[in-house]
Amino acid sequence: MLVSYHCLTALYYLGMKKNRTKQFPEVVVTLVASSWFWRIMLGLFIVQAVYIALVGRFSMAFDEHFRLAAIQEYAKVLFPWQVTQPPGPAELSAFTADGSYLYHYLMSWPYRLMTLVTSSTTAHIVMMRLIDVGLVVAGFMVFRRLLFELRVSKAAAQVILGLILLMPMTPFLAGQLTYDALFFTMCAVTMLLLFRLARMLYGSHMIPLPLMLWTGTAVLVTLQIKYAFFPAVLGAVLYMTSLVIWLCRAKKLSVARMWKLWIVSAKSGAGMVALGVFLLCGVLFVQRYGMNYLQYGSLVPECPAVLGHERCLGFAPYGRDAEIREMGWYSSISSEQKVEYVKVWYEKMVYESYFSVGPKEIAYPTADPLHVPYVTGRVLAALAVAIIVIRIPWILRSGVYAQLAFAVLATYTAFLF
Repeated sequence: MLVSYHCLTALYYLGMKKNRTKQFPEVVVTLVASSWFWRIMLGLFIVQAVYIALVGRFSMAFDEHFRLAAIQEYAKVLFPWQVTQPPGPAELSAFTADGSYLYHYLMSWPYRLMTLVTSSTTAHIVMMRLIDVGLVVAGFMVFRRLLFELRVSKAAAQVILGLILLMPMTPFLAGQLTYDALFFTMCAVTMLLLFRLARMLYGSHMIPLPLMLWTGTAVLVTLQIKYAFFPAVLGAVLYMTSLVIWLCRAKKLSVARMWKLWIVSAKSGAGMVALGVFLLCGVLFVQRYGMNYLQYGSLVPECPAVLGHERCLGFAPYGRDAEIREMGWYSSISSEQKVEYVKVWYEKMVYESYFSVGPKEIAYPTADPLHVPYVTGRVLAALAVAIIVIRIPWILRSGVYAQLAFAVLATYTAFLF
């Protein structure tokens, strides 16, 4: 943060020399809208994330030990459906039924190449961490493009992303082995395509087949990286379905005409490629989530439903929850505590975005956040929530972009609670 301050100060004085006739607010807006501001923010982030990737002791707080073990299991097979449950206690949970598997499978390929070059586990971890840094950087570039397409001003977009780039949690996440790196990037890609789809549907009263297929592909891939994306997809699907129904009732959208155009588009080269990739991702999706539903009656089955209670005690989160149940905590939660949890959750999320945490090897010790960034973060978070709540009527009248964003946010929040 201190380095960022000096860089911005230098930019400010440089801007003052070039724009002596401008007032202070105008100079600030000009600076944060410049390409140099974005490059500096992104450069500072990359330096921090790479430093953490190089010196961070394994296993860091985003379950690096789990990610590495999962990658090593997938490195033993050619196709993801060939993976088997490791023997003994279920340290990797119900591994063959885990819907959040695609990052581990994809990362197993560079891991296989690394093992041909060196047998050093440390080298493997560092190189895969650096891949994650690249993934997160790519995600920020896509989010920047998304904000521009949502007609957010360049200054506002770069300030928003700059604040996230400088949050301590962000370089910590990017600089370690975690599926959240690829999830972050694919969330950006998926949301960009969803907004383009909504814009095309509302503006042209048409859904081009390639765009729809690529959007569907991005959704399927993101869901297989992390199943927590399901509520966001549900919100988007509900909104898009409502928009289609509204357009059909207003006689602005002809499904029959669109179907004919789809048939023609499917025969083109671009349509065939998009359809082929979509079907491939669909097969992978059905193989994991579809088989889960057929075998266990759930898209995301609990570990005991697959392996039984005793084996699942070897999975740390399940063992922790089982201990809590035995202590009777779940049965003693009052209505007042449930209401109070909204405040507890908010404070915990803001706090954990600004603190630092040590590795598993020394029991994940935590260090309190620096006071100024932490207080700033709490204020900004509170203002963001207040603005959204107060401005809900305005948001709902602001067009498809705001409506789609609100639908995704509201659905995800509802599922969270």
